[in-house]
Amino acid sequence: MKYRFLFLVFIFAGINSGAQNIVTLSQDICDSINSVYTGKGNKKITYQYNIQYSVLKKHSDQFAEDTTKETNKFLYSLVQQLTRNCPVYELEQSFLLGETSVLDLEGLFTGAQIDTLQVEAAKLRENKDFGLLIVSVDDLYPYNSIKEFAIGQGYVWSIGSGLSKGGIVVAFSKKLKRVRISTSSLSKQYLPNEDSQKMIDKVLLPKFTRGKYYDAMIELIKKLDEEL
Repeated sequence: MKYRFLFLVFIFAGINSGAQNIVTLSQDICDSINSVYTGKGNKKITYQYNIQYSVLKKHSDQFAEDTTKETNKFLYSLVQQLTRNCPVYELEQSFLLGETSVLDLEGLFTGAQIDTLQVEAAKLRENKDFGLLIVSVDDLYPYNSIKEFAIGQGYVWSIGSGLSKGGIVVAFSKKLKRVRISTSSLSKQYLPNEDSQKMIDKVLLPKFTRGKYYDAMIELIKKLDEEL
């Protein structure tokens, strides 16, 4: 069973270099791990992280500083690439930097829309003590369904941790035509499964079918604010 691992903050990210850089970097990291693979358990995890950090640092002159939201996308894609293609890689999970409420892996929102959603999610957290993560995703790997993905990411990223009403993950995919609202045992007390499904059916899907993903999220946050 692979270990989950949280990334430390990097001061660079290969955002502007595109997908090819992720492939190249992941191969470089995997080759480096394979060439000196050693250790067991937590020691092995730390060793792999040090190798990964060294490779990224070596290539840092190719990268451009960018926003937290783009760095999160880059790190997520890099870890996914390594998990998929490097059998000895065991770090498995990326870490969401900053107060992230939107991870737009499909690129469905503009930068301004993400900023607005972040502000509205922050208000929900402050006024209702309730956490929210919105994720658009075009590839569920290593999960088998949108349900597994939403539950898994909620757990890995501790959505709603430390908040009195917990939090939810709203995961959806335009490409796969899937959507899921995942609650924790705590947040389910305030947003039961039947209410989550009503929000999907009456708020999200009608707008999703018209490509109005931003409008759907704004209305969802408004409904959550009214219900909580």
